[in-house]
Amino acid sequence: MSFRIENKYEISIKRINNFFEFLKNKNAKQMYDKRKISSIYFDNKFKDSFHNSEEGVVPRKKIRLRYYGSENFNTLKELQLEEKINSYEGKYKTSRKVKNFKNFLKNGIHDDFYGNCKPIVLVNYTREYFSINKFRITFDKDIKYKIFGSKAFFKDVEQCIVEVKVKNIYLENEINNLFPFKKIRYSKYSNSIKLLKLDRR
Repeated sequence: MSFRIENKYEISIKRINNFFEFLKNKNAKQMYDKRKISSIYFDNKFKDSFHNSEEGVVPRKKIRLRYYGSENFNTLKELQLEEKINSYEGKYKTSRKVKNFKNFLKNGIHDDFYGNCKPIVLVNYTREYFSINKFRITFDKDIKYKIFGSKAFFKDVEQCIVEVKVKNIYLENEINNLFPFKKIRYSKYSNSIKLLKLDRR
């Protein structure tokens, strides 16, 4: 496993131009073309993954199926099954491609920590990729949430999220000195649960 730092920063819609000016001044390089990302998050009936995240419980994890481009997963042959884990040692992510994802969507995923987890919400957004020296930067906008299986999306019209990622866990101070934006504690899954009013126990 590879531990990493993931610092998150909030960029209001009004400050997007400031952010891209910052990238220009730092000679940031575009790594890939921007693309749509969709994530289906799973949780048990008590929503322990959500509550553990809100309370900062360690260890904890988030379980999701992720896919790119098409917003209709039914047209795809495989999705990416990911687990984002916060352990006592640090943060890391596991990922593997799965072809039986429709079985997971119907019957849930068994997790040794949380038990049977069913699909709860779908999060959709547009991501752009940049790098400044050793730091990988992602910029997420047009973030939308909906209860899995429903038709209507809730769109977060005011907020964009920047993530700065690096595998060297000793560069925390260097990241903080480099990025002059508001650092926040943020989770798309947790945000979706609260905005969709699914956070009641």
